[in-house]
Amino acid sequence: MRGSFPLDFASCPADPDMTPERAAVDLATYKGEVATQTAARATAWGLKEAARIARHLIVSRHPATVEFLRRELGAKVQVISGDATPDDVRGRIVAGNIPLCLAAVAAEILSVEFTRTPPRGREYNAADMVAAGAELRRYTVSALGIKAW
Repeated sequence: MRGSFPLDFASCPADPDMTPERAAVDLATYKGEVATQTAARATAWGLKEAARIARHLIVSRHPATVEFLRRELGAKVQVISGDATPDDVRGRIVAGNIPLCLAAVAAEILSVEFTRTPPRGREYNAADMVAAGAELRRYTVSALGIKAW
C-alpha cells in the first residue's frame, strides 16, 4: 500500500511476541498525538519509522506536490517551501525537484515523475497528480568536481 509503513517482521526480531495487529496499534499510537508519551514503549518498527522521517525532506513550493509527497512519505516529514541550502539537504533523502548542485550533496533524490501527461498550466491537486500517473523515482547525483569547459 502506497504511503504506508511497511511491516517486515522477518527483519526485526526485537520482540518475538509481536503480531501484525499489535504492531499496527503500536505504530498508530506512535504516530498519533501521544507520540512523546509512547516513545519509550516504541517497538523497533516505530523507531525505524522515526529514523526514516528524520532522514527524509520535502522541498517544493507547490502545495499539490507537497500534499502528494506527504501521502507517499508520511505527514510528519519536514517541508521546505522556500530555498533549500546545502546544509538543509546534506546526507538526507530529498523528495522534490532541486538544483543539481544541491542534489549532489543529498544522499538520494526522490523525483516526482509522471507516466501520463502531467497537469500543467493550471492549478492542480494531488488527485490530479495521481490521475496523471505521478510516481517517485530514486536518483543519486554526484558532482564530478571539474569545470565543463
